[in-house]
Amino acid sequence: MGEIYSMTGYGDGVWDGEGGQYHISVKSVNHRYLDFRVKLPKKFDPWELKIIKRIKDRFDRGRIEFWVNEVPGEVRAGKPRVDLDLANEYTNILNALKDNLKIEGDVGLDSLVRMKGVVFLDIDGGDIEDLWESFKKTLDGVFDNLVKEREREGAELKKDMEERLENIQDITAEIEKNTVGMIESYRERLTKRISELVEKGADPGRIEQEVVIYSERSDITEECVRLKSHIEGFRGAITAGSPAGKRLDFLLQEMFREINTIGSKATAEAISGLVVGAKVEIEKMRQQVQNIE
Repeated sequence: MGEIYSMTGYGDGVWDGEGGQYHISVKSVNHRYLDFRVKLPKKFDPWELKIIKRIKDRFDRGRIEFWVNEVPGEVRAGKPRVDLDLANEYTNILNALKDNLKIEGDVGLDSLVRMKGVVFLDIDGGDIEDLWESFKKTLDGVFDNLVKEREREGAELKKDMEERLENIQDITAEIEKNTVGMIESYRERLTKRISELVEKGADPGRIEQEVVIYSERSDITEECVRLKSHIEGFRGAITAGSPAGKRLDFLLQEMFREINTIGSKATAEAISGLVVGAKVEIEKMRQQVQNIE
């Protein structure tokens, strides 16, 4: 039996590397595909592709946002560097803003050095490679925390959907029971109507002909069979575990299609009420499925 994972979760941790202390955080929300954003201090840019690969290895769907931030006052090693290109870009932006807003004065050095990324502590390439192994352990721990959070919420979603699936299965059984008396009820109404119109009584042959036509048009046997098949398919998918979101969404669409057809073919008031109840349950499940990996 597999686990169902939500696409919503959060994980974090602190890495104490040679270059200082860094806060690592990752947030995940629902998304149709796998999407990700990775934000690192400039000196760790060489790790970006490795981090992306680990994200792809661990997750199938969801928008993943990943950050590494220096813990203030805890960055100890490395040599100070200046990103002159970035400083020039900031200078141009600030000058344009100053001219546009008619602000007097020049862009000062004290303002520039406070801009993120202009002055930073650098670690040479060799040290970066050595630090990766240490960083990787903390990184995997952060991803483990995110997976646990997604698993916890996924278990809640699974429990809720299983209960709603049971409701839909019960509703389907009730629809089938009510179908038995639907044709006979129509026969009685039709006989009464024709008897009122024909003075000497109704023509039994005509009544039977109308009943046969009505029976063929309102037969929901195939729809009920397919609906029960989709219910079992859904149960099998959530038992197998993630990734299952896309398949579950497809099965709910098919379940809605069948129940909608039943509603249009079966005119009995009791069945109409059951159809409405099934649609409500399916719609709630569709909302839940949007957040399943």
